[in-house]
Amino acid sequence: MLNKKGNFLILLTFVFLSHVGRCEEVILSDFENKEEWTVQYNGKKINLSILSLSPDAIHGKNSFLITSPPVKGAGEIEITKEINKDLSNFERIEFWVKGFSNGKSFYFLVEDAEGRAKEYYFVPDSLLYDIFTPEWRRITIKIEPCIIEWKKVRRIGFKIVSKRGANSITKIKIDTLIAG
Repeated sequence: MLNKKGNFLILLTFVFLSHVGRCEEVILSDFENKEEWTVQYNGKKINLSILSLSPDAIHGKNSFLITSPPVKGAGEIEITKEINKDLSNFERIEFWVKGFSNGKSFYFLVEDAEGRAKEYYFVPDSLLYDIFTPEWRRITIKIEPCIIEWKKVRRIGFKIVSKRGANSITKIKIDTLIAG
């Protein structure tokens, strides 16, 4: 039979162990170095206008401006970064976004070491302007067990998909990718 001191130690150990393994917040990118990011249009590497801008940043040192010229027909712009991180102990990934997109959809992309990609679809057509506004909007991705191996995340990024036949322009600012 345990005394009060023994019960207290068990309780203290349980509380301590329940917090072991959880990581503090880690900045995955504050967009200071835009050269870390690869840009592709329909699978081909391109030089798209990508800038690191600090005056407009709200959480990090820089925000990330992605602009694309008008695009006719269907097309995909993919902006990705190699990270090679174990994100399995984190609860979420967060970033902030604002801007303008006419006729496109916006995804957050995670790819593991096996090349399996999980895309988080944020902007169905009816909600486009809920994300693309003049105000910063926070996006939170919950890290849950799924087809992705969170221990072996190889690439993260964004994908902007144009609609067929849409003549669309995109200007989006993204601020600070954080895992927490």
